[in-house]
Amino acid sequence: VLTGVGLFITAAAAACGSLPLLFVGYGLFFGAASGFGYGLTVQLSNQPVFKSNKGVATGLIVSSRAAGATIFAPLINILIQNTGIISTCMIMGLAFIAVSIPVFALFKLANFEEPLSAKRGTESQVSTSLNSSCWRKSVTAYS
Repeated sequence: VLTGVGLFITAAAAACGSLPLLFVGYGLFFGAASGFGYGLTVQLSNQPVFKSNKGVATGLIVSSRAAGATIFAPLINILIQNTGIISTCMIMGLAFIAVSIPVFALFKLANFEEPLSAKRGTESQVSTSLNSSCWRKSVTAYS
């Protein structure tokens, strides 16, 4: 949904010629959605469904995101040539929103576990490793 909102803001920025609005729509909203989407899709490979083939699952998930960019590039180019940039951003925004809602429903039905960050509790793995005695010994040895 965040991707669709970002593309709608990008369409508005293109319509009124606003560079700051373009930065907010495409840079902030679309960029954040892309970053969140990548992290969450990679975490999907750690689900119990992929117990014995986590490496294969991760490879398929990461490569499918790259394949999507390869497939969508010519399609978006055709859309821009036929409808213009503003209409293309609006069409793609609607498409992302229309696809994301059923996908979220499928995730809910699949009963996926919580993301890895929610499982860590209050103390992160980094702070735990920094407080370990092994870390303190190695820092003391080099001081």
